[in-house]
Amino acid sequence: MNQSKIENPFWAWFVLIGGGIFLLKAAPGMLITVAIPLWKPDEFSTFSIFYFVFALGILALTILGMKKAYSAIKGISTG
Repeated sequence: MNQSKIENPFWAWFVLIGGGIFLLKAAPGMLITVAIPLWKPDEFSTFSIFYFVFALGILALTILGMKKAYSAIKGISTG
């Protein structure tokens, strides 16, 4: 692997910072979307299930990407 890529994890920092900003802006709205079937069960539909799964998937992938980016940065800085 190229030495500059090992010493400068640009994409890991980009994912970590971008994911954090995305979670701060989008997570409250997504969590409200997930919780809508709980406080309005009469409006539950197929679209509710789709949005529920979609919102949880985006949140999970963002958190997973941030965890991997953090471990990459931590591994480079300590090793």
